[in-house]
Amino acid sequence: MTFPARAVLALALLPALLTVTGCARVSPTNTAPFPAADGTEARIVDPLDGSTVKLENVLVVGTAEGAPGRLLGTVVNGGARPVTVSLLLYPSATADTPLARATVPVPGGPAVRVQDLTPGLIADALPHPPGAVLSLRAGTPEGGWVRLTVPVLAATGPYATWTATADA
Repeated sequence: MTFPARAVLALALLPALLTVTGCARVSPTNTAPFPAADGTEARIVDPLDGSTVKLENVLVVGTAEGAPGRLLGTVVNGGARPVTVSLLLYPSATADTPLARATVPVPGGPAVRVQDLTPGLIADALPHPPGAVLSLRAGTPEGGWVRLTVPVLAATGPYATWTATADA
């Protein structure tokens, strides 16, 4: 290839090279906080004192559709006084009848893992297989209710020990 032909080719490729290599220069870095977990999260704010109850990494573990499922997650009380959080697990956001329910007493300040409670929140029979989602309503007397879309995860890997039995 002659020198003039190489020069023309280089000039023709220059805009493409600048476009491809310039993306990182003009694209902002994503620094938004996100929950680095398998589950979902939500907040319930007490309108009286502004304290927050956080639900973190909320998910359901089960082996199959029709098998029992256990709710896992952490409830963090950001206030100084104890609070009681009610949890109701539904097959979908439009369902009227919960699959399971639990009440979680949370002292002021520390966190409580739902899976460590006896009996915790266990659905006798999951209406969906792992990979699907369920709906969870969580509420406090002071802060009202929030609804979370909760993933159903297979009881494998780190969740293998959290399988549930219907009579647990």
